[in-house]
Amino acid sequence: QENEAEMFYEHLQSKTEKMPKSNMLIMMGDFTAKVGHDYQTWKPALGPHEYGDINERGERLLQFSMSNRFVIINSMFCHKASHKRTWLAPNNQMKTMIDFIIVNVCWRSLVLNTCTFQGPDIASDHSLVLSKIHSHFQASKRTVSKKKLDLEKLQDSTVRHAYQLELNNDLQ
Repeated sequence: QENEAEMFYEHLQSKTEKMPKSNMLIMMGDFTAKVGHDYQTWKPALGPHEYGDINERGERLLQFSMSNRFVIINSMFCHKASHKRTWLAPNNQMKTMIDFIIVNVCWRSLVLNTCTFQGPDIASDHSLVLSKIHSHFQASKRTVSKKKLDLEKLQDSTVRHAYQLELNNDLQ
């Protein structure tokens, strides 16, 4: 099982390295990882509002996040425990956070809120994790540089004659 987790992180690392650094990378899913609440040790990968204890998979996720400059967004927002937990054990005895949304640290400020939603219409032991992201991206303006014509060159009879020939050829 640990070998499977290591293979997962190797695959995730290779995919991450292929992404352009300027892209906003959003990863989300069931990592089956408990990341604890040691904000000072794992800053900036972990925020101050985490939930629960840490396990080996959580430590592995935090190491991956630290080495790639990612932040676990679930830990950035202060919510009551019922809006943090993402998984409820079948016997209702264990409530924990194992599903995460992870983004590049440089894009963290675009995430406005993240919390869970427990609804009767969700046929799963996992809660829906919602993130509100500011997505008003402005397209970069491309300026089309116009070629400035040097009309004084037309005073030269050779240039004027060459221009007239080219213009006639284009019009035919």
